[in-house]
Amino acid sequence: MKNSSISFNSAPAAPENIFLLGDLFDISIGVQESTDKVSRKMLENVKDKSFHPGDGAFVLSVDELKALNFSEKEKGIIKKYLNNNNVKKYRIDFKEEYLIYSDKKAK
Repeated sequence: MKNSSISFNSAPAAPENIFLLGDLFDISIGVQESTDKVSRKMLENVKDKSFHPGDGAFVLSVDELKALNFSEKEKGIIKKYLNNNNVKKYRIDFKEEYLIYSDKKAK
């Protein structure tokens, strides 16, 4: 089994600077995503022209999240969103995107 620790500095990691990724974040194989953003192709079949390419569907920007004005209960299924493009060597570039994460219980 590979070592699953991660160090967030470029120097050789001292034992006190090593953390298991699972201790820092809720990690899994991944989320079965539906559409994250609206695409041009999707809009070809939509009569409502208030949608634009790049608008969030299940992955929302901060502005989209604020505009939806979710209730406290609805906010319970909003999670910070990272995809593999956000994970860099020695850092995570959080792009302030949020996932509407509805599991069987929330559904």
